[in-house]
Amino acid sequence: MAQARTTRRAAMAGLVSVMAMPRLGAAQGTAPAMAFGEQIVARLDRALVTGGGGLPAAMRSHFAEDADAAVIAQSVLGVVAQTAEPQQLRRFASLWLGHMSATAAERLMPLAGGRVRLQGVQPVRRFHEVTALAEGAGLRLTLRWHVSDRSGRMRFFNLLMGQVNLIAQGREEVAALLAQGGGDLDTLIRRLGG
Repeated sequence: MAQARTTRRAAMAGLVSVMAMPRLGAAQGTAPAMAFGEQIVARLDRALVTGGGGLPAAMRSHFAEDADAAVIAQSVLGVVAQTAEPQQLRRFASLWLGHMSATAAERLMPLAGGRVRLQGVQPVRRFHEVTALAEGAGLRLTLRWHVSDRSGRMRFFNLLMGQVNLIAQGREEVAALLAQGGGDLDTLIRRLGG
């Protein structure tokens, strides 16, 4: 019985994630995604090439300005997002984006002094994938943003760094934190610093 409940919860979380996933605008082509990619890659390249000291701040700014906070919050919270109050979702989204940006900066820090170069943009189902390559200190890291303009302008709703999918990783982290707090979102928000 417990296994059946777990399976149902996993299925519902997957359904919420699919429903939250942005769709491409009807008239959207590759050009807006390419312009978005050029902008974010230039910003990260400036932060990385100067030695990485400004990388945490650059990533915080990147996530605050360019991430689709609402979609990311719904994706990592799963079914909990369905019953959350709007102010809870906004507070969680702000805190979680800060957590994600710190994680992203930490993964890029070993490449400090290197460069980030845009590799290309391609449509993938209902969104575009912007791909870049970060290189430095003999290391290479592929970056892939999933982007859409459903919110009214181009934003990203997922970031993959090498083999690490930040949204998938976030779902696991949030599920564990919620379980520790009895499934209470306010408890989770307090644990995240809110």
